[in-house]
Amino acid sequence: RLERTAREHAAWVLANATADHPDEPDEHVLNLNVLYDPDGKVAGTYAKRHLVPFGEYVPLGSILRELLPVFDEEIPRDFVAGREAELFDVADVALATVVCFESAFGYEVRPLVRDGAEVIVVSTNNRSYRRSANSAQHVAIGQMRAAETGRPVVHAAISGISAFIDADGEVVAQTRLFDRTVLQRTVVAHRGETIYVRFGDWIVWISILVVAGHAATAVRRRGRESVDSAGGDELRATTAPELSPTGDRA
Repeated sequence: RLERTAREHAAWVLANATADHPDEPDEHVLNLNVLYDPDGKVAGTYAKRHLVPFGEYVPLGSILRELLPVFDEEIPRDFVAGREAELFDVADVALATVVCFESAFGYEVRPLVRDGAEVIVVSTNNRSYRRSANSAQHVAIGQMRAAETGRPVVHAAISGISAFIDADGEVVAQTRLFDRTVLQRTVVAHRGETIYVRFGDWIVWISILVVAGHAATAVRRRGRESVDSAGGDELRATTAPELSPTGDRA
């Protein structure tokens, strides 16, 4: 069906799918983004690398599955993390994709941009969170990734909120939750390096140290001012003239 859609519209189609692991199809699966070219052929795949424990796989599965059989019902096969962070070439534009809450981790997205990504696509399904704040939070995370990398982000969510986010982190168009609609927008590819792309999380730690240093300096200064104020009051108290009572004159 997706192959036919790509051919009929002469368009690139990016879709998410669950696929059997090629080496262990009975035990493991992959969470894939699949790109179809305008001829309906598979142009590339990306397997999710940052998996969710107890959501996509069971840590210490050989032990926990024996102790709690419910895991076999809820997660019958573990997802396996992908190894390659490949970029897609879409009409001479380098496209990076991440799956679901991989977008929450800047250190997962940054290498894609350093490798040349000009646009970032987030594919996700937040339907299980219903009308909670989760979907809006996920879009906000996409805004953070856009601002820190200087790349536009296309946030595609099956149940909403889907959004176009420009390279400055501003949402320029979005859908509502559980609103069946089509969102169209021209996305401008970006290149170059931001401070975060160049230096990574070091800039975060340096910022934390600077803020902590300013806070410590302010606390010490306030403490000295309190001591100086208390010392001045004590000095005034000890040097005040003594007043002796005077008797009435006859």
